Amino acid sequence: MIKISLNRRTVRLLLVGLIVIVILGLGYDLGQQYSARQEGMTKGLLTGVPCAPPCWQGFTPGTVAEKTAVLRRLRRMPGVGEVWVRELPRETIIKWFWNNNPLLNVFLPPWPGYNSIILSNKGVINGMIPLAK
Repeated sequence: MIKISLNRRTVRLLLVGLIVIVILGLGYDLGQQYSARQEGMTKGLLTGVPCAPPCWQGFTPGTVAEKTAVLRRLRRMPGVGEVWVRELPRETIIKWFWNNNPLLNVFLPPWPGYNSIILSNKGVINGMIPLAK
């Protein structure tokens, strides 16, 4: 059995470091929530704001949406990273990744949060896969 002994100074430094990391993480998260509220977005599907399910952030399956409007809205969303488009013969797939919280990644491996909105050639939203951040 290995015995580890830490002096009081080391324990205090570790505790202060942990508190600083928690405060920074909370500050980052609150900043993201504030930005989302400013853009009229919420974090969850269960709130019914800005729209009730199956709607997500103003996108509703079965409704018509312009590709440029979808791209513009996604790119303005806080937390959305890279957005790209894949044009297929019968539909357009818009994909994006969520940005990761750099402080959270100290403890957990990064997860990009792969997502898609599928538009028909007529601009109808045929499907959405907005996975939680």
